[in-house]
Amino acid sequence: MLFRFIFLILLLLSTASYAQKKKKSSKNESQVTSVGPYYPDANKYIPKTKKKKMKGGISREAQDNFYAQRKVVAKQKRKAERTLSDTNYADSYHFGHKRPPKRHKPEDMKLCKVCGIRH
Repeated sequence: MLFRFIFLILLLLSTASYAQKKKKSSKNESQVTSVGPYYPDANKYIPKTKKKKMKGGISREAQDNFYAQRKVVAKQKRKAERTLSDTNYADSYHFGHKRPPKRHKPEDMKLCKVCGIRH
């Protein structure tokens, strides 16, 4: 029994002394400090990949898309002009309405959502 107790105490003392031993750092590892920061891949060289350049400037597909979009916008503008000229939208008395707005008494007037004027 005494032998087991002594063996246990020696075992605990040896592990405690081993745990408090300072480990020697190897010369290859660099310390992280404000003077010498740590860069993990400092010794590895990775070449940058080159970007592919387009030959001949703008691609044909992009040019076709551009012209198609311009045609759509021109068509929308022509349609808007036709609708504005057909009715009396252009007439200043109509304030952007199809028909001239009704005139109400000052206490009955409400703010119009179309033109932003009280009628």
